[in-house]
Amino acid sequence: PGSTESPSNKNLPQTTMMRLAQCTDSDYLRELAAIEQTLSVEKSILHSPLLVVESNKVMVIKQIIRVVEFFLQVTGQKMEKFQIHVLAGDLRDAFSTDTLDDVILMFKMARKGEFGKVYGKLDHFTIMEWVPQYMAQKSLVREQLIQRQKNARIIKLRERVEMPEEIRQKFDELLSGIQKRTLPKKESFEVLPHLRTMDAYLAALPESSTKLTRKGLEKEIQRVKYTSPEAYEILLIEKERRRQSAKQSKNETPHDKD
Repeated sequence: PGSTESPSNKNLPQTTMMRLAQCTDSDYLRELAAIEQTLSVEKSILHSPLLVVESNKVMVIKQIIRVVEFFLQVTGQKMEKFQIHVLAGDLRDAFSTDTLDDVILMFKMARKGEFGKVYGKLDHFTIMEWVPQYMAQKSLVREQLIQRQKNARIIKLRERVEMPEEIRQKFDELLSGIQKRTLPKKESFEVLPHLRTMDAYLAALPESSTKLTRKGLEKEIQRVKYTSPEAYEILLIEKERRRQSAKQSKNETPHDKD
């Protein structure tokens, strides 16, 4: 007789929160040591659930307390129990739209000296000063990830569009000109927190844009012009594809049209 556990539940990957929640107070240190070796900022962006949706606040704070205690034990630092609890609450608020993996990675980076050396006794304010430094590093990774996904989509789009070599050269010139376009820093960062939602939209856009009416395409171009440079590029490419297709149709001989 086989297991009664369904294949979907059996194969469901466990989050860091789930793994720590299953640990007793005597073995979470060993589990955390194993967990942090598998983490990366990129994995956190792509796969880790946000604290605000993953679990209830009490459970989140309990696991952050464990992360703080792990850091203190490894580094030989000390904090009072109530200080750890207050710190965990503040970290939960600071990382509510990020992940528990981010909290672990921040403390790992701090332990390695990436935020500077800690002189004397560690305190609440020093740790909270690491948060914006970690977020800045995470933003850089997110930007690199977006650019990599963007390049992959553009390549895929080019492969999907069939066109003569001379038209493809004009296509490449258009694409090159679009990629040189930059948005103000504030606008580019406004898109970043919505990576997963925007990612789904962008993944479908090369195909869905072909189904838009002419007016619908123009409207969508104007809608995303200043909010999503990648979507803007894809829509302009679709517009150029239609222009080249119309131009080819006009150049056909009467016999070709017959």
